[in-house]
Amino acid sequence: MTAQSVVSAEYGDLESAARVIQAGRTAAVFVEPVQGEGGVFPAQTEFLQGLRQLCDDAGALLVFDEVQCGLGRTGKLWGHEHYGVSPDVMTLAKPLAGGLPIGAILMTEDVASSILPGDHGSTFAGGPLVTHAAIAVFDRVQSCRRSADPGRMAQARRLPTELQAQCRPRAHGTSSPPAHRALSADPGRMAQAFRLPTELQAQCRP
Repeated sequence: MTAQSVVSAEYGDLESAARVIQAGRTAAVFVEPVQGEGGVFPAQTEFLQGLRQLCDDAGALLVFDEVQCGLGRTGKLWGHEHYGVSPDVMTLAKPLAGGLPIGAILMTEDVASSILPGDHGSTFAGGPLVTHAAIAVFDRVQSCRRSADPGRMAQARRLPTELQAQCRPRAHGTSSPPAHRALSADPGRMAQAFRLPTELQAQCRP
């Protein structure tokens, strides 16, 4: 893959995406359902639905990067569940193994059937320690979702709003979804808010 083979479009701008997604030339479209770099910026439903249609029309794969927004970080198991749009491939990493280094991809059966032995691999792929950790983390996430106390979950959903309120006027902007929120802050006025993450952590403990 060369720099010339990768083309960028404006995030959230379906017309921009339509100009570069071309049948016979576009293999795949990569996008974060909720952008995690430079803030937390969720996509509009119409944008992701439009990308799905553009990819289907062009015969291209739709790949969701859920490295930052996956595994419950938006309040649902996967970030794209908020939009009713399913990808062909999904990438995972950061929280998957509880802090141990791991990356993973999930794909539809149609995509998986096209991958032959040797097409995808790396020197340390499938290490037994980290993969067992990933299974344990995923099982724990699923268990917590099934047994979650509704009252405690409602309290947890209120915490970002309470955090935002405590930061005013030190913070001057937010983005959502509620369970995955960023504060756009004035660095010179945030000293009093440094204790808030510790307080937030204490309130979230089961």
